[in-house]
Amino acid sequence: MKDQSPLADRTLTPPALVNGKLFVCTAFGHVLCLSAESGALLWSVNVGEPIVFQPAVSGGRVYVGTQAGSVWAIDTGDRSDDGWKMWGATSAHNGVAE
Repeated sequence: MKDQSPLADRTLTPPALVNGKLFVCTAFGHVLCLSAESGALLWSVNVGEPIVFQPAVSGGRVYVGTQAGSVWAIDTGDRSDDGWKMWGATSAHNGVAE
């Protein structure tokens, strides 16, 4: 039987919500920054390796770990992008939700 689940379920990491932005990564190596309000793409970077872990965001940088074991720090250009300082967990750790 062919798997009918959406491809996005397997290609996207959980998002990190910081400073009105959603940071999400893909199995294709993309780091995406989206407007949390509209969903519009603000910027993207491809690191060239599959990303399978949720990004961390701190001090104006997005930190991503890849399936190959690399760790990337990407400057967001906005020092206010700060507050999701760990991989994993829920938004409760940064006060967004309880």
